[in-house]
This record gives sequence, structure tokens and C-alpha cells, in this order.
Amino acid sequence: MQRFGGATFDKDFMTVQRNDGLTVRLTRSERLLLRHLVERPGRLLSRNQLLDAISGPGADKNDRTIDFIVNRLRAKLDDNATNPQFIATRYGEGYIWIAKERALHRPVEGAWLIIGPIRRLGKIPAGLAAPDDFLDRLRDALASRFGPGRGIAVDPDCPGAASFPGDPPSFNIEITFVPGDGDQIDCVLAINHFASGKLIHVHREAITPAETAAEVAALVANEIWEDQLHQPLLRQPMVVSLSNAGLTLTGDPSNWSENDVRLRSLLEQTPDDPVLRLLYATNLQSRHVIGGPAFFLAPFDIEGTMQEVEAIVTSVLPQVQDDPVHCMSAARLLFFLGPAYRPLAIEMAERAHRESTAIAASYGTIGQIRACLGDIDAGIEAYDIALGMTEPGSQYDLYLLVLKAQVQLAGDLREDLDQTLSAAYGRRPEMAGFMEVFCASENAPSQTALALIGNVPAEMATAMLRFLFHSCTTDFIRPDHRLNSMKGAARLCAGQFGPGVMPPELLPEFGHLMG
Repeated sequence: MQRFGGATFDKDFMTVQRNDGLTVRLTRSERLLLRHLVERPGRLLSRNQLLDAISGPGADKNDRTIDFIVNRLRAKLDDNATNPQFIATRYGEGYIWIAKERALHRPVEGAWLIIGPIRRLGKIPAGLAAPDDFLDRLRDALASRFGPGRGIAVDPDCPGAASFPGDPPSFNIEITFVPGDGDQIDCVLAINHFASGKLIHVHREAITPAETAAEVAALVANEIWEDQLHQPLLRQPMVVSLSNAGLTLTGDPSNWSENDVRLRSLLEQTPDDPVLRLLYATNLQSRHVIGGPAFFLAPFDIEGTMQEVEAIVTSVLPQVQDDPVHCMSAARLLFFLGPAYRPLAIEMAERAHRESTAIAASYGTIGQIRACLGDIDAGIEAYDIALGMTEPGSQYDLYLLVLKAQVQLAGDLREDLDQTLSAAYGRRPEMAGFMEVFCASENAPSQTALALIGNVPAEMATAMLRFLFHSCTTDFIRPDHRLNSMKGAARLCAGQFGPGVMPPELLPEFGHLMG
């Protein structure tokens, strides 16, 4: 392949990809003429010389045929005779190939989002400085919006996903600059999933004001967040979609507060949307789970939170009960509100599971409910079905492995638990830290668990036990399952810090583990 100006030609000049992304095919005479020009850059070639190149010396053709072919070539190259980028005219003399050959583009590696490809259509009144300045400001604004590890790059000639030797970016923003009103420059942005090319959102914006880049960055972040929140609801439970959405914006799956702010903003616009209300209730109910042990270092009103969740879920039930996907989400929330709602939650969940087309998400939720009711085998079976339908290493895959590990811990299935933990660590090695503490063997904790607990202060160990109870233990109905889920971690923490490490509210049920 060869690249001249903003156009890329295949090796036989059969096709050309223009700067605006359009690929066009060339006829035989266009290819012959183009090759002759390209092989003689900067040289003035007469019509007769070009005519000989496409027809052979002495051919009986009018030299005006060349003008006709050049005009066709210019149209296909999006070239302008009065301001040429490829073929210049010397009136009365002939034509000159003026485009400079450029090295083939090497894609930007390691970026999570690429601003590109960039196109400029029509005459940009203020020259190229304003668009280029906007791109720099947009890159910086996006970098401040997304978390560390979310590489943002500007690549005006960004190629397709197949050109990337490693993992391609997750998203790209195609930008086309066009003349606006008066001296204004507008840009049309298309936000895409990079690998599939699937469009997320398209938007047109004037770029004259300095604050526009920050506004566009906010729009991009919001559209990607909403896409990550809504698109996977048929493949995974709401709680995982929320975790993914927060992860997308910040690079931190424990950042539930980003979701909270955005959901509140959306609810101000459409307060009666039942799906938004369910999402908000799910974020409230799961924020202590998503937030991890550090969330429990500060006071947390669980009772007040559950009351708010209860009010939201009961109010939307009439609107979501006929949709299996959303009915399952509501049933999950009701189940974890406590005994008063469990009969209704079980009936709703089993009915939604029978009717749902969102099979992977449905099995994940019904497995959790069945296991917490005491049927460990049924829970694990459902998790295994869901895992078989889930991409290894995805957030939902890891979520299911953690739930399966919790159930095996509650069932005291130590050998099976070790296999599940090994699978999880193989996908995400950093999980081995806290998981080794939470799943510690009562009599023989691992060296990893001992090392971690020996390097945290007592208040963090207390927070870890509180987190384990509220994210796992409290959901199990049977006393032996609750005890099994707490005893290893409790004895590990007590051995390091003494009996005072147990949260006071857990002493009536688990205080005997401190001896």
C-alpha cells in the first residue's frame, strides 16, 4: 500500500481510501494514468505522454480523453482543480502529480479512547489552528474526565481495528470539521465502539468558545456511561452493569459515587422512569458491595438505605412486573430487603426466570437466591450455567466466580472453593489479596492471607469483617451457612488483632469465634 496526502492506495491502484473514510474503485484507464503520474512526481507530463501511457504510442484517441479521465480521478480523490492536493494543471501544457508520499500510518497503541480519524470538509475560515487547538483541549478534558489508566490519544489518521497489533482501543470519536455560520467552525462527533464500529451517539457542536471542549468531554463521558449501563442489561444483572459503567468512566469498579451522581441527574429529567428508578435502587443497595471494605471505614446508615430501596422498588413493581428482565432485578432487591418480602421475591424471581430471554443474567440472579435460601447445589448449578455463557475475564464472569466462591464457602466445600479461587486468580491475579482473607481456611489460612492481614491496621480488619457480613453472610438463611462464611476470616483477624477486632453489632452471632 502507498499513502499520498490524505489518500491510501492499494499496491495495484485498484482502490483508494480517501481522507473522509470513503473507499472508491478505479477503472483500468484511471489506474494506468494514476500510476504514470505517481511514478513521476513533480514532472510536467503532456496530454500526449499520458495518452501514450494508457493507450500505447500512436493510439488513435483524442488527447482531450486525458482531461476527462483526470476529472474523474479528481472526483474520486476528492481533489479540487483550483486548490489541488494531488493533480495540478498547467494550462496548455499538461498535468503534474504534486502529492507527497507519506509513510504508512502506525496505529497508536495502548490507548483506551482515540480521537480520530479527523476530517476537514470545505473551507475552514480560520485555517487549521482552531480545529487543532480544539483537539488538544478535548484530549485534555477527556483525560480529566476518565480515570488513570484510561489512555486518551489524538490520531487524525486512525486506522481500523485490524491494523492494531495488540488490543485495539475500546472507543473512538470520529470528528469532522465543517464550516458553520459566519466564521464559526463546527465539528460533527460520532462516538463509536471501536472494534465493531457500532455508533453510540452523534453530535454537532460549534467549537469557537474555549469552554466547548469541556462540554463535549462531559457529553462523551455521559453517552459512553449510558451505553455501558443499558446495553448489557440483557446479558448481566443490573449490579454488574452499574459496576461496568463506573469502571468505564473512572477505571475503578468501586467508584459507585459516579453512578450515583449520574443517575440522580437522569432522574431529575425523567423522575417516573421505572428502569432508571430500579437502577438507582440497585446502586443504593449495592454501593457497600461495590465500594469494598474501605466503604465501611466511615459510618454507613444501612437501615436508612434499605428503607429508601424498599420505597423505590415497591413503587415501580406495577410497571416492571410484566418484563422478565426488570422483574428479576426488582425481585433481587426485594429478596435482600429481608424476610417480609422474600415470599413475593421468590415467586417473582422464579416466574421471571421461566420467562426471561436474558438467560445468562437470569441464571446468575436465580442462583444467588436459591443458594441463599439454603440450596447450595442448585445455586452452584445455576452459576455454572451462567459462567458457560459469559466471556472469561469479563466483569460478569468475575462477579459470578466471586458469588460461586461465597456459596462454596458457606457450604464448606473447601476443595471446590480452591478450584474456583484458582480460576478467578487466573483471570485477575490481584483478586488474590482480599479474597484469600474472606475465604480463609479456619485452621490453615494461606500465606497470602496472613501477609495481607499483617499489613493492615486493626480498623481496616474490622471494616473487612463488616464488609464480609453485609456483602455475603447476611444473605444466607441457614445459621450454619452464615457461620461457615464468617469463621475463617474472623479467626484470621482475631489471631492478628485480638477479639476487639469483631464489629460490636456482630458479636451476638459470631462473638464465640473470637475465643
